[in-house]
Amino acid sequence: MEWFWNFVISTPEYQHFGWNLISGSFLITVGLTFGLQLPGLTNQAKTIWKNQSAGGIEMLTFIAFFTYFVVFLVYAFSIHSGAGIVNALVLLPPQLFILMGVARFKKLRKIDMFVAVVGIALFLCAVILSHKEIFFLIASVAVFIGLTLQPLEMVKTKTSANVALSFPFNFAIVAVVWAIYGAAIHDWFLAGASGSFAIVYLFTVILWFKYRPKHIKLV
Repeated sequence: MEWFWNFVISTPEYQHFGWNLISGSFLITVGLTFGLQLPGLTNQAKTIWKNQSAGGIEMLTFIAFFTYFVVFLVYAFSIHSGAGIVNALVLLPPQLFILMGVARFKKLRKIDMFVAVVGIALFLCAVILSHKEIFFLIASVAVFIGLTLQPLEMVKTKTSANVALSFPFNFAIVAVVWAIYGAAIHDWFLAGASGSFAIVYLFTVILWFKYRPKHIKLV
């Protein structure tokens, strides 16, 4: 366990522990991981499986999302970010249930399978090669594009029935905090990516209310 302890003491959270922005944003990100992001993803998975439908759900969004988190996990290890490691490890499992649900209730397109293969390749490159920040940047751009596809899908189908409000709403709040955390540890890749994600999440929330069927509850 010596390697684990050596890793812990190398994290910015440990080295700057105290009353400061790094410690504060770290504690908030961990709290939001369990308090907002995990319930948001869990509710999204439950919505798909409960409705036995993935109408209004864009598969590419969640493939890109999952790819981002596996690459982010590698990147978090490379910069010794305790918050990033906890965040990725906690949020990857529910995303698998979302992907399985969309794959079961919605016909997969060739583009979906192609992007999934590209995502796997990107993850392997991030693990094997150096310059992890480059692969994180690529994954961030990919997930930004993927996230924009979700609101576009809602506009196209004129429905948000199978989109859980807690997913984009919770993640919008969390993305803002991650932008602050990234700035606090002077990681402008993380800060910039998180700020961009927050904008897309907020747009998705607006569209959720616009296309929400009257019988859908605020969950």
